[in-house]
Amino acid sequence: MLDIDEGIQQDEPDSITPLRIGAIILRFPQSCDQGKLAAIASNPRIAKNLSAESCAVKCNQLDNFSGRTLIIANSLNQPLGMIGYQPDHTNANHMLSIWLDEACWNRGYGTLATQAMLDLAFSKDNLDCIFALARVSSMASKRLLEKCGFQYCGTGMTRSAFYKGMIPTDRFKLDRRVWQALRDWNHLTPNKGAA
Repeated sequence: MLDIDEGIQQDEPDSITPLRIGAIILRFPQSCDQGKLAAIASNPRIAKNLSAESCAVKCNQLDNFSGRTLIIANSLNQPLGMIGYQPDHTNANHMLSIWLDEACWNRGYGTLATQAMLDLAFSKDNLDCIFALARVSSMASKRLLEKCGFQYCGTGMTRSAFYKGMIPTDRFKLDRRVWQALRDWNHLTPNKGAA
């Protein structure tokens, strides 16, 4: 996946310094982000694909996340969206969620942020597997998850604040072995003299 400079991370498992990955920065939420995040998340093209459990933007929730939630920011440190994983309260697993400002779609930011968050989940927090949901009609979300190694594992329903009810979702899973294989393959370089 991604090579994150371990030297810029703190030793405490519950804290990381901002990570610069390509054109984006992953950092902890700050109270000054709330207005911008709320405006981004209120875009109907984004809101209709969010589950009620996705990275929340309510003012009283930015300081009370369980799990890990980070801001996806540009080089000027302006928020572009959020990514995180939280315990799934229906079972013992963790659930990944990500959303980005529509102006940032199709730039690779989602892939960079997802790969970095997965590296954090598996290497720092020692998770065995992580799940993600994609709205059935959101082909871009499904492509992003599959590109990052997630495998389809079923369907379900999840609550949507936008629709004020349940929406159909596809469920995806990435386990530690697949993540490790993808990381190992990424570091292999082909021999120039090989056929």
